[in-house]
Amino acid sequence: MNQFLHTYIFAVPVIILTSIYIAMDIFYTKLEWFNRWVRILVHRNRVQEIRNFMVLTHKYNDIIPSSLQIIGVAMILGFVWKDWKSGVFLISSLMIQLAVVSFTKQIAQRTRPPHLTAHKIMTSGSYPSGHSASTLAMALLVPAFMIPYLPVWAVAAILSVLVANALTTAYGRLYLDMHWAADILGGWILAIITTLVTYYIRVYT
Repeated sequence: MNQFLHTYIFAVPVIILTSIYIAMDIFYTKLEWFNRWVRILVHRNRVQEIRNFMVLTHKYNDIIPSSLQIIGVAMILGFVWKDWKSGVFLISSLMIQLAVVSFTKQIAQRTRPPHLTAHKIMTSGSYPSGHSASTLAMALLVPAFMIPYLPVWAVAAILSVLVANALTTAYGRLYLDMHWAADILGGWILAIITTLVTYYIRVYT
């Protein structure tokens, strides 16, 4: 398969997903029924006993802790397997994604849910969820970079843990009144875009 076909295969979903990501902000108010329905559903089934764990998902995947996780994985790739290129790609991709999240929040200026159950007051924009974007991007990228160096069962185990973390963190954003459901979806879409672009550039550079 030549590079042109590879480029086409990667470009089409990236363009489609980017269009959806932008459209979700443009038509954000049209999703109000969906956001409120999910919020009511989460609150109706909210279990108080897991609150501390939900708060932990916020703290564990906040900017500084998640950055340290990324750097840690990059160091393992570099020092253990001498794959500094993949380490640099991992750090660069997730830092760029963080910048995109921050830029989108400032441009969109979407209001967060009423902080009725929140453990802290968030003043930044709601769309998209940075925690959801970073945790899913980690879940998709880290196992992929580990494939050449670990047995399949180990990669599968890492993937399972990271996906579980991404899903739990996303639920925690809703549980703690930090984000609307549309913010979670926007973060996941951005994570998939980041993953596709990173894979493509990594292969052809």
